Formats: sequence, C-alpha cells, structure tokens
Amino acid sequence: MAGSYNLIWGGKRTETYHVLHASARGGTKVTRRAGGWSDFHIIEALMRRGWIEPRPTGPRGGRVYHATRKGHYHLRRAAAQREAA
Repeated sequence: MAGSYNLIWGGKRTETYHVLHASARGGTKVTRRAGGWSDFHIIEALMRRGWIEPRPTGPRGGRVYHATRKGHYHLRRAAAQREAA
C-alpha cells in the first residue's frame, strides 16, 4: 500500500484524493466492483490516519464515511499543492 496517503502524484489526483474529496462533500460509501475490486483499503487507511470517520446512516445500520477536521486540512493542502505545480 505504498503511496496510499499521497493525494497528488505527478500533478494528478489519486484515488485517495477522490475518496477524501467525496467524504468531505457529504460522505462516501465503500465501493465494490466486479472482479473483486474495492476501495475499502483506501477508506481503512484514511480512518487509521484520522482523516475520515464512519457515521451510521440510520437505525438499521449502514455506514457513510465523513471527513474530519484533519481530513479537510489535508484536502486543502493537496489542492494548494496542485495549484502551485
């Protein structure tokens, strides 16, 4: 999972950036696609860093992940880094 915390790589946004951006704009859910691909490892890494947190969606369960203050800070920093490049 090397480079999973890089929000900007080579002047382009990474998948981690997109997950953090979606969580800052109203929440994101784990995406599962055909072939076994999932972005849960990205969400899990961002949770370990304290950049996003899970919140229940209702009384029957379910999770939506929202950005924390720390996540918003790193998102703004990445946007500034991208504009400077």
